[in-house]
Amino acid sequence: MNKVDWYKELKIPKEVVVLGATYQITITERDLAEMADHGEEVAGTCSVYSNIIEIYSDDFEEYVTEMEIREQMAKAHHTLRHELIHALFIQSGLDYTYGDDECLVDFLAVQIPKIKEHF
Repeated sequence: MNKVDWYKELKIPKEVVVLGATYQITITERDLAEMADHGEEVAGTCSVYSNIIEIYSDDFEEYVTEMEIREQMAKAHHTLRHELIHALFIQSGLDYTYGDDECLVDFLAVQIPKIKEHF
């Protein structure tokens, strides 16, 4: 699968509205191994003031097997959910209360798709 197909198959919207605020969503290629070497172990960011959600990914051409590609696609979707939870806390005025709790944010990002099945 080439890079263009990879982007298309992600089916990640270019923007999303979170509690009335429009967030732009971008996917940015970054050298994640180099970031980790510098203590930056993040897969994405959610800006407080500019309403941009950025999802980081390695160079897509490094992924050659279907398994590697599926793993990166799942990671991108998880990162989007994670950053959307940050956006919800920001727009709720709870950013500094709960939004800084990465464990809580990640818990919600993982569990909300499961919880959603019950509603």
